[in-house]
Amino acid sequence: MKPPIPDTIAPFSNPVSSLSIISLNCGAGGLRARLFELSHESSRFLASAAIVCLQECHLPAPVDCDDTKALQDALRVSVTPPFRAILGRDTGILLRDPNLRIDSFAHGDHWTHVRLSSPDPICGTAHSTPTLIGADWNSVPDPNLDSLNGDPTSIPWRAPAAAIAPTHAVDVFRVLRPDSFSWTFASPTSARRLDSVWASPELLPHVASTDVASCRSDHRAVRVTFLQAPSPGAPAAPLSDGHLAPHRPWSLHPGLWNDPVFTRELSAFASFYNPPPLAAPSAINDWALYHGALFTFLQPLARSVSATQQRARSNLDHVKRYLDGLDLRDPTDATRLPSLLRQWRFSCSAVASSASLRPGGNSSASALREGSWLFSSYASAASRAIPPLTTDLGLAVSSADKLQALTSFYADLFSDRPVSTASPSPLLYAIQLRLDHTAARTANSPFTLQEVHRALRTANRHSSSGPDGIPYRVYLATFESSGPLLQALANTLGDGPQWPVTARTILLPKSGDPANISNYRPITITNAYVRVISRLLSGRFLSLGEQLLPWTQSAFLPGRRSSLIAGTLHAIHDLQQLPPNPLTPPPMFVISIDQKKAYDRVHRDWLFAVLTAIRFPPLLLGVLRAIYSSPSTRISALGTLGPLIPLLSGVLQGDPASCFLYNLTLQPLFDLLAQLNIGVPIPILGTLSGLAFADDSLFFLEASPHGLSQLPLFLACLDAYAAESGAAINTHKSSFWLVGTPKAEDEAAARQLAEGLAAYGLSSSTTSGPPSHLGHPLPSDASEPHPKPLLARLSAIARRAACFRTQGVDIYTRVLTSNRLLGSRLWHSIAVGPLPVDLSRKYFDSVLPYLRGSQSSISHTTLTRPLEHGGFGLIDPDAMAFGLSISFIKRYLLVDDRLGLWFRTGLTLYLARRHNVPPAVLLIRSGAAFGRLRELSTRADGFFGRLAHALASVELNISPSWTSLPSSALLTLPWLWPWAARPDPHPLHKAKLQSLLRDSWMTWGDVLWHAKVPMGGRSAVTSLPLGPPAGRSVTLNSLPHPFSDHPPNNGPALHNCWNDLWRNLPPQVRTTLSTWGASGPPSTVLLDRSAPSSQGWTPTVQDPLAEAFPWTSLTVFGSPLATVSTSFVRRKIQARRGPRRPKWPQLPDAPLDDLAWTAIWSLLRHLPLSPLVRTTSPPVLFGLPVHRS
Repeated sequence: MKPPIPDTIAPFSNPVSSLSIISLNCGAGGLRARLFELSHESSRFLASAAIVCLQECHLPAPVDCDDTKALQDALRVSVTPPFRAILGRDTGILLRDPNLRIDSFAHGDHWTHVRLSSPDPICGTAHSTPTLIGADWNSVPDPNLDSLNGDPTSIPWRAPAAAIAPTHAVDVFRVLRPDSFSWTFASPTSARRLDSVWASPELLPHVASTDVASCRSDHRAVRVTFLQAPSPGAPAAPLSDGHLAPHRPWSLHPGLWNDPVFTRELSAFASFYNPPPLAAPSAINDWALYHGALFTFLQPLARSVSATQQRARSNLDHVKRYLDGLDLRDPTDATRLPSLLRQWRFSCSAVASSASLRPGGNSSASALREGSWLFSSYASAASRAIPPLTTDLGLAVSSADKLQALTSFYADLFSDRPVSTASPSPLLYAIQLRLDHTAARTANSPFTLQEVHRALRTANRHSSSGPDGIPYRVYLATFESSGPLLQALANTLGDGPQWPVTARTILLPKSGDPANISNYRPITITNAYVRVISRLLSGRFLSLGEQLLPWTQSAFLPGRRSSLIAGTLHAIHDLQQLPPNPLTPPPMFVISIDQKKAYDRVHRDWLFAVLTAIRFPPLLLGVLRAIYSSPSTRISALGTLGPLIPLLSGVLQGDPASCFLYNLTLQPLFDLLAQLNIGVPIPILGTLSGLAFADDSLFFLEASPHGLSQLPLFLACLDAYAAESGAAINTHKSSFWLVGTPKAEDEAAARQLAEGLAAYGLSSSTTSGPPSHLGHPLPSDASEPHPKPLLARLSAIARRAACFRTQGVDIYTRVLTSNRLLGSRLWHSIAVGPLPVDLSRKYFDSVLPYLRGSQSSISHTTLTRPLEHGGFGLIDPDAMAFGLSISFIKRYLLVDDRLGLWFRTGLTLYLARRHNVPPAVLLIRSGAAFGRLRELSTRADGFFGRLAHALASVELNISPSWTSLPSSALLTLPWLWPWAARPDPHPLHKAKLQSLLRDSWMTWGDVLWHAKVPMGGRSAVTSLPLGPPAGRSVTLNSLPHPFSDHPPNNGPALHNCWNDLWRNLPPQVRTTLSTWGASGPPSTVLLDRSAPSSQGWTPTVQDPLAEAFPWTSLTVFGSPLATVSTSFVRRKIQARRGPRRPKWPQLPDAPLDDLAWTAIWSLLRHLPLSPLVRTTSPPVLFGLPVHRS
């Protein structure tokens, strides 16, 4: 029975923001047989199109667009249809949208044509007339498809191809869905039946979706939806109550990557992508075509895969009930078992995939209690509630008013403000670091495919997507097709063409009044492919960073961290607290300058003037000019998008290259200050003008008449920089403080200097300065056992821990949460500076209530022991502190520049002045002084005390290559070391060794004296003219020891064992020292040349700063110091206790020693166990014997 023919046919029902066109072959029965399916009640798919192109209508006569009576007769309906139609006998066009105006039409035996006008044109067609073709042909361009059954069609492809050629139209489905056979019947006899929509090439980037649906015809209906251009700059229309219509931008859900169908389809798309030739081929047009094809391909694929995953998750309980009810003795149930098991596995996989999803950002809201204050803080920035905002016209209360206020504020911020540029500019003239020609030529080489792949591979896969919703991972998954296009695009942009860049801007609240719009940080997120181009630039920038930015800029360059600024301030403070010494810095004022919206106010002319002045390569300069040629953004807030805002100034926060670019625009200010010698003279470092981490800048002026004389020029430099770069000094958030105590004669100048800074608008901090900088505690003159920022952070851990779920959460999962979410900010806080003695106790007091709950029997050692040793792997704060200290030493003390030398000599000076020992004591690892270094009180003794404590606490040694060190470095090493070189048994008992250490006979420089008179026959020292001195020579000729307040009064008395010690040294070391001794090394002058041999020894003149000590040759836990990481040191320290060893009975043939238990725990660690099993397995193994085979 045929379905009834409806009296009414559904009118156009598609949103006005898009235009859909459907092509349908009516098949048997013609158009009248398809009327029911064209109705809204039957098929939303067929009823959603504004234009329907029909084939095989089978009508007795043509129908013109204005002949409603003929249309009723042809359709055999009793009422006037709510659409217009141009129908031929075979083909026809239905028009559902009343806004479409018919300019002309025609029809023939097998074709129908109409020319239309619309008040809302398709995007990109406002000034052109595109072509759209709905067609059904039995021949296709692909000869492989055309001859699947070995019988070529009677009408070859060249016939329709000749008709299409004048229009330059392309097949939308073949371009955008090359891997899909949904536009044909996938059988050999019907593969040539092609139903598709053809369109002008310029329409492809504006395709919103392509869809296919089956109907009662023997052909499938195909639909293409195009975006229509909205009114330029039109804001979101407010609803009647002042609220905004919600806008949820489309983005790819991360769970799709867990489905193999999705990844397989993406790979197929990349393999089959074959774009049509464009009339104006270029890399920019090629990428626009590809991006549109990819976007159109992803949307229906994502919906299809996600629907499958949702059905599988919802089907889990259903399949479980069926499985539980099976009776395998029943043959029918046994037959159903395999299919049910497949469904069960698929549903379990979908549920596990959903549970393992990581939400955006670095934190997981899924571990929080939904009612906690912390849970609400993880709301999306685009939909987070914003309180009423203060504006010049009063409070903006409604959503529409808030969005308007935000848009107005940022439109003004991003506007092109006029700047005053001096000619010639003293700032540009002062630039000191420029690219050399070799580096510039290398950086100007074309981008390679390997660079594109590296940029995608190293990108954060969880990074937010831009306005198009496509993340980095899509381009990496389709690298076969996207990689070469991105490479060509980047190289083409090197010519600096106009390249529109769109973005969305989210607002992150900063500290301060949330009603003040300036207390929000705008993060501008461009599309992922734009950020790939920026990452290509950033990769080149990083290779040029050392040439363009000195160490005083510590942001966003390899090896530089924010801890460097706090570490430098701590080191200055510590050197000031030591007794007067060659490295003592003068008292100084530290001036912290805050800028208003620093990134967003950088003037583009200033940016490119700086880049030109430093000889930036033309390729990179051209790409930057293209990116910044016409960028625009929309504020994404309150659940909607604001109107378009042109980005006429600033560097894009959130763009991979923006941080480096901002650093370059700031550097001329530091160069000008250095050129004018404005700053504080620091021994070894030279004049220190300032330090910066991005826009957090610190400047220095000496608290003396000299610093007072520099103040006017310093303030003039700040004003000049602000005038030329577009910067604005925020004096309300800028401050200054005094470090050190001025001399009595300098107090008046220091007071006047403070008054001058206050008159400029800066506020004076407390006597000891602010408590922290960039999250790192700063030195304080107050004698506080615990730095306030550290106590605040520990208190915050306790508050945050109360927000995490504990019910049903095992200890292993709690430990993971604690390591990842609770302690991360604490580790940043303790990265540098002194630490309290009871840090570990205070940390466990904060975190243990969350970790242990009612299970108080679990000890600290069990929690912090590594998983491979039978523990739970909780990060131990003391071990982390050691790792951070060693990491700082590796990063900054080992570098071969003035900064590294300053840190090394500062640490040496601390050891000498505080503990009366040279650096060699760290290798001797014995004696009372070394014991003091290992005490926790040492790490609380300032910045250098913490570094010395870490070096004394880890397993420190020296690399085997020490034997090739020069003599100056060997003299700083302990002569008691290496113990491998001593004869066995050692002739010096322990008490004698301790006595030598106590009397400062530690290094080769201490014991190698010079024989200035001929030794008598009694002397049998084989190392002459070097050797240990006699006691009488020490009494008469000794010098003040550089590392001890009490020089020895007696000789080391080593003559009984010296020759054996010397003989057992590595030959290369003996040769180096002997050559040095024969070449007349520096030593004191023996006035009485006729003195007896017991008085004829003179000491070596040693370097009081031990600059030659071989820090770079040290090893930590057997690995070179230059290669160890924070996590490496932490894990090694936490593994010192060894594995847990349950008290089981020992078997003589298989003893359970440390090695065996390490193997057991390691095996357990790598088994695919659930968190609950991992929580219970250590206690179970502690109480039950293990079966051994």
